[in-house]
Amino acid sequence: MKIVYSNFVILSLVLLTAFFVLPGQTKAYYGDGCDQYGPMAYSSGGYCKCLSGYVFSTDYSGNKYCTSADSVCYDKYGYSSRYDSLTDSCKCSYGYVFGKNALGRTACISEDQSCKDQYGYNARSTLGGQCECSYGYVMSGGQCTDGNYVCHSKNGIYSSYNDSSNRCECDSGYTLDDSNQCVKKQNNVYFKLLDVDTDNRQAIIKSEYDSSKYLITYGYGCYAFSISRYVNHDFVVNLGTDFYLDTYDTLVLQDDDETCDITHRERTYDDTLQTEEPSTSYYYAPTPPVRTVQTTVDTGPEMTQDERCVKLNFGTFYNTDKQSCDTCSSGTTRVSGTNNCQKPIPVVKKVESIPTQNTTIVKTPDVRKTSSNKIATTSKTTSSSTTEITGTKTSWLNKIWKFVWRF
Repeated sequence: MKIVYSNFVILSLVLLTAFFVLPGQTKAYYGDGCDQYGPMAYSSGGYCKCLSGYVFSTDYSGNKYCTSADSVCYDKYGYSSRYDSLTDSCKCSYGYVFGKNALGRTACISEDQSCKDQYGYNARSTLGGQCECSYGYVMSGGQCTDGNYVCHSKNGIYSSYNDSSNRCECDSGYTLDDSNQCVKKQNNVYFKLLDVDTDNRQAIIKSEYDSSKYLITYGYGCYAFSISRYVNHDFVVNLGTDFYLDTYDTLVLQDDDETCDITHRERTYDDTLQTEEPSTSYYYAPTPPVRTVQTTVDTGPEMTQDERCVKLNFGTFYNTDKQSCDTCSSGTTRVSGTNNCQKPIPVVKKVESIPTQNTTIVKTPDVRKTSSNKIATTSKTTSSSTTEITGTKTSWLNKIWKFVWRF
């Protein structure tokens, strides 16, 4: 109990000493005449100054006093500002810079906001306080603008902005032309013209890219005289955006400045359009015949399949089962309306029975019996077949005999 009481007495003496002694030292330290500037003012060399971290400021009544430097910076530039005693000025805190606030007053604003104020809403701040455009945007005209929009204006609608490379690039399948515009890429490949039929606009071409052969039909634009000169020579085929020969790819006669579209194409293994006359000897062989199959037969606007086969000398009729022209072997004929051939059935004529005729008795003179000037007659019976053949002659002899008999 005595110990607690002693501590209380000592604490009371310390407080009393501080109350009476310190004010005298403060007044002596700061000097007379600076009290009007507040407790943070002091006299130095005949002048009143503020303690470190304090500056002279004016209150609402217009009176000058020493106030916190940070509060002065807050009032002037916002809470993101601070006082720098080394330069005796206000500065912005880390991550903030001087700019305009929403009221248009100078204030400490974030670096991101400062970039947006300068380069648009899609700008942002990077490490070191540098400004850059957000992903997908590019600096154009002093503003961060959508990269695709900039590329479309520069290289056409088939271009896009690549943020990784930070540049405009043509879309897949497109390339820059001489006007710096992205246009459909043209894959030009050399083909060799093996054979051509200018009348029917057909040709066999071989790819120098993969050695594939194609039977094609081409449209207008390639004249017969021009394309004929490319037989066994290379010419260009524009394959478009891929490397496959398709319908509507373009034949380019590079030496004649002529082009024409492919209207039909199919794979083939032939080198020529000429088809040899089929031999009939193989029809008698026990193994199936080896023939060149005509894969397609163009019937034309006014011909049937059968007529077309005959005209092209591919056969005598079109076999729908084989999908090609066909010819019956020697000694057989086609069964009408079918794809079958068979030996002709011999025609057996029906022999009609000849009706039996009455026996005709022809009297002939007997030259051996001439007595009494009478001529004896003998009866001759002839068959119906003999009478039919000699009937006319007998009738004529009877007439002569009757004439002689009168005399």
